[in-house]
Amino acid sequence: MTLLRKLTIGALLLATGALLVAGGIQVNPAQAQNSSGAWQTPMDVFTSPAPAAADPKEHFSTLLKAINYAGIAATMKAQGPLTVFAPDDRAFGKLPSAQLNTLITDKAKLVSFLKGLVITGHAYTVSDLLKIKTATSAEGGTLTFATSNAMMSGTMLSGNRGTTSSGGQVYTVNGAAINWADLKVANGIVQGIDTVIMPKM
Repeated sequence: MTLLRKLTIGALLLATGALLVAGGIQVNPAQAQNSSGAWQTPMDVFTSPAPAAADPKEHFSTLLKAINYAGIAATMKAQGPLTVFAPDDRAFGKLPSAQLNTLITDKAKLVSFLKGLVITGHAYTVSDLLKIKTATSAEGGTLTFATSNAMMSGTMLSGNRGTTSSGGQVYTVNGAAINWADLKVANGIVQGIDTVIMPKM
């Protein structure tokens, strides 16, 4: 990690007062529970204790800090139904430092980016996504759903993730692979993704 990236993320931490605790998910998405019971909103997914087997880079701590800094936690806690596409920390780690800096230091762009990850009015499972093909995000952009024959590296199909394969294929949204699938919460569904879907800047 470069010094610029460390300083940028550090500034964001100071701005939000966020805890340095990585969010995580349960091994079995169908259970959708944390230690206090059923997950109520996507925010519960992002702040829940991580399973011991998971890679720390596959948690949602960076996304959580961005949501808090942008002031849109209420959107994630709305009545729903919602579908939220959540980049994990590994996804944010792929961004060049300059691109990450541009995103998180411009609050208006950050809000636009985060709303681009949310579909309001529907809670879509991965199987639903392939049926509808496209959807409009809360930001107004188009999300396109498909499958890819290219298998991801790492532990995509291991027991510490949601099911993401379909006959050896991978579900994708705007080219980002869904690697934590169908995480059910009371107001919708969270789909974890391995790549940040960047807005046009």
